[in-house]
Amino acid sequence: MGSVSALTYAVSDEFGSSRQVFLKEDKSNETSIIVGNIPPFVSLEAVKAMLLLADPKADIFGASLKSTTSLDGDLSKGYRSASVDVGSPASVLKVLKNAGSLPVVNLHALGHPLPNVGMRKYIADYANKLRTVEELEKEVEVYMSDYDTKVAKQKQEAKEKASQPDEDGWVTVTRTKRKEASTQMVVKNTELIDRVKRRKIATNEDDAVAFYTFKTRESKAKHLNELRKRFEEDKKRVALAKAARKFNPL
Repeated sequence: MGSVSALTYAVSDEFGSSRQVFLKEDKSNETSIIVGNIPPFVSLEAVKAMLLLADPKADIFGASLKSTTSLDGDLSKGYRSASVDVGSPASVLKVLKNAGSLPVVNLHALGHPLPNVGMRKYIADYANKLRTVEELEKEVEVYMSDYDTKVAKQKQEAKEKASQPDEDGWVTVTRTKRKEASTQMVVKNTELIDRVKRRKIATNEDDAVAFYTFKTRESKAKHLNELRKRFEEDKKRVALAKAARKFNPL
């Protein structure tokens, strides 16, 4: 039997355009049917569900994609053809006979998901391009690890090359960047500077105290000398006064 039957279907009420798959006997297997014109958004499960509507008693053993219109031969692209084993030659005849008289089959009503086409496909493609924070962090860590390894390797190669003499026996000496002080060393140096500053301030304060102590002592000594001088002068005046009282020429 070489006739071809057409089974009409629609993806859903939303995508209500009628489409058709074409059915014919599989010459290589009397219990199988060749199904052609299967778009990439219709799965083999949906194809088997449509054939069961043509013969609910069919015992479908399996289905496999055979060819595609895709230029690269990728069976997930293009319009494909498949071979579906419906279990018996009688089921083959019944499916081919009833397929053309079925009403339009609504795949979504049979429980099959809506295809990612049109705006839905664009949204899904865009969402798939976005990466999570964890994925970005992992990518950055891998990149930085590879970069650090590459830099370390370059430094080692440059170091080995620099230590090797040239054809004339000369060894090139290159200036290396001074190693930055570690955080611990910076902290220690800062503490040392603060200690010196505190000691200097304390020394200045001690010097100031010593200076003012000296000035105080000097002032007291000067005052004491003045008192002694005045005391001696007062003694002389008292002695002169006594002598004047005792002197009586008459």
